[in-house]
Amino acid sequence: MKIKQTTLIILLLLFAISNSFSQDVNESEKIKLLINKFNDTDSWINGEAINKLAEIGEPAIDELLISLQDKNENVRWCSAIALEKISPLGKQSIPFLIKALKYDNANVRWCSALALGKYKSDANLAIPDLQKLLYDEDYDVRWAAYISLSKIDKNSLNISYEISDVIKKLEYLTPQLMNELSVPGVSISIIQKNKIAFSKSFGVADANTEIQVDDKTMFEACSMSKPVFAYIVLQLVQEGKLDLDKPLYNYMPEKFVSEDEDYPKQITARMILTHTSGLPNWRKGGEERENPLPIYFKPGTKFHYSGEGFYYLQRVVERITNQTLQ
Repeated sequence: MKIKQTTLIILLLLFAISNSFSQDVNESEKIKLLINKFNDTDSWINGEAINKLAEIGEPAIDELLISLQDKNENVRWCSAIALEKISPLGKQSIPFLIKALKYDNANVRWCSALALGKYKSDANLAIPDLQKLLYDEDYDVRWAAYISLSKIDKNSLNISYEISDVIKKLEYLTPQLMNELSVPGVSISIIQKNKIAFSKSFGVADANTEIQVDDKTMFEACSMSKPVFAYIVLQLVQEGKLDLDKPLYNYMPEKFVSEDEDYPKQITARMILTHTSGLPNWRKGGEERENPLPIYFKPGTKFHYSGEGFYYLQRVVERITNQTLQ
């Protein structure tokens, strides 16, 4: 009887081991089949496979690390996406993701950088390569590098450079950024210790005539003058001539269009300086025709960039000082 019981136990153990081995083999094959779908040109099929691998999680990592090094660019990209979704599981991914930061494909660099950030301080070895990506030619990669460094070690963002290194970065990045943002021309100067340390012009002043930008080219200041104006406003506050939280209606009533007739009486200098006044960026049709000026929402409740708000505050400042800002 004892022999039969022992035999039965052994058979059950063998069955359990065999069943477990079969499941492991099945899962391994499933992972490989899913990764093989990265070769498909249909991005929907790629995405479905990525999500299924993410559901499998850590057991899929080793095969994904192999496919991350595949010759096929799409396979590498899909592998990087899957690894980003699975991270921070599987710390063995870290050295492979660091290597992927140097790949030619910006999408792979982007996903790899984001994945490394999720490992936080465990990905300290990635810091030097991520710092280099802060100056990558791709905007999303630069952003991902910044986000990841802030998660791994915020102090790694405090990078001090020699002026010569800064100039090299500027000369390298400026043409790329101009192309990325469709900027025809720009002039850059660096002032160090009250002296011009660097000055260079890029591109054209007029896209039609292709006249080159030089050190005499005039640019519109536009919104770059807003911080200067804000400084003037705060000086008036310091002198007791203006209250940041007193409705501007008390200084200079204006006619606005709003759902609540009290909204125009609620706008303050603080709201305008923080772009929460409810006023539009610019009124429809411009200032010249004196078109109706709306207040879109209750002042102080939302952010909405507003040039009109600054123009209103400018008129208030001009009345207080009895001087024009023009």
